[in-house]
Amino acid sequence: MNWCGNTRLFHCDEPNAPEYVYIPGQTGDMSAANVLLFEPEPVHNGRCNVLYLNGQMELLTPEELKRAIEATLVRIRQSHR
Repeated sequence: MNWCGNTRLFHCDEPNAPEYVYIPGQTGDMSAANVLLFEPEPVHNGRCNVLYLNGQMELLTPEELKRAIEATLVRIRQSHR
């Protein structure tokens, strides 16, 4: 948001799409597999949009998203030790 100056960048235009959730506490030198932003609800044919720290986007099932978020949180906690 600091770079683009607008939170609209992080909004899906699908009807009834929830706002993206941001996972704070990350830096550019952390794992590229970390989830940076995600849709908390499966809006796209049962899948959620996910933005990884390296800029890659992917559609994940809710189960895949849960595992990716859990792994991200573990890596964030480990990096702050």
